Amino acid sequence: MANPTKSKNSKTEQHVAIAGSSASPTRRRRVRVRRGGLKDMPRMPLDILFEIFSHLEPKDLLNLSRTSEPLRQLLMSRASALLWETSRKNIPGLPDCPSFLSEPEYANLCFTLYCHECLILKGKRLIIRTYWGAGARYCTRCKPVFFYASRSDARTDLQSFNEGCEEKIPDEIIGGPGTVPGPSRMLDRYKPTIEAFMEQWPELIHAEQRTEALKEFRAERDEREKFEQACITWSKSYNVPTGQILTLHLDHGNLRLTLEPRAPTK
Repeated sequence: MANPTKSKNSKTEQHVAIAGSSASPTRRRRVRVRRGGLKDMPRMPLDILFEIFSHLEPKDLLNLSRTSEPLRQLLMSRASALLWETSRKNIPGLPDCPSFLSEPEYANLCFTLYCHECLILKGKRLIIRTYWGAGARYCTRCKPVFFYASRSDARTDLQSFNEGCEEKIPDEIIGGPGTVPGPSRMLDRYKPTIEAFMEQWPELIHAEQRTEALKEFRAERDEREKFEQACITWSKSYNVPTGQILTLHLDHGNLRLTLEPRAPTK
């Protein structure tokens, strides 16, 4: 016979884990807590939150930022920049964040699988590929929006643009003569960087300005190529998240933290 002293709102057994932990069920400890006990987490002192979050990996921070608006505002604020950097260092061998990406954007590039344009995860006859140098991931349907089909197409656009300019843009921005071969020539056909350079070119009146703009373009291209090669090398050796799983337990209002090894996925 049911105990009449227990109400429908009595404590129930619940296990609370940050960011969908992949630990095996045998390792989980079941504790009695009130449902919704983590709703006040964003109101915890920042130093405590940041200490907890510093043990997580970037993809865990991404997952957390997508659970509620308060957590999103916290994790996407400038105050959290060092936290993302600390979290990134929990991944062995992961290259440093490049200047053309923010830390959350970098985490999104490394640890999510969807196309950055149409947000599709998979589809019939669709292949989603990471273009490290571009800092983005595109499916085969969206790729033509951001990349010229060939260097000849890029050169045709450049020649058409140069017809209306007194000072011509050199072919090097599309990998013309004199360009040092990089790990991937996809950057020679990446429309956003090429079109951005074309857009600013007419405003560069003095020769010194044009020289400086070309210098900056070369430096950014060099950074993107080196970043791309480093990420390709890292991705070949990186199979599964490593490190530890941070589990939160709420027991009668008291917060306990447990760090457990993250088991590799075969």
